[in-house]
Amino acid sequence: MKVQKETWKKPRNVRIALVGYIREHGNSAAFYPYIPKEYIGKRAILIIDSEEEEEFEKIKN
Repeated sequence: MKVQKETWKKPRNVRIALVGYIREHGNSAAFYPYIPKEYIGKRAILIIDSEEEEEFEKIKN
């Protein structure tokens, strides 16, 4: 997706990012908040960031 702000000379490529945490779901896991339906079939990258537990606590509450 290309985005251009008024102060930028050229449009820039941007990526959508979702921040959340992983919940237990039976014998596997699920990302919460749930990923929107329009992203089904899209390529994604999941990065586990266990060092910032405080940030995840803010999201949960």
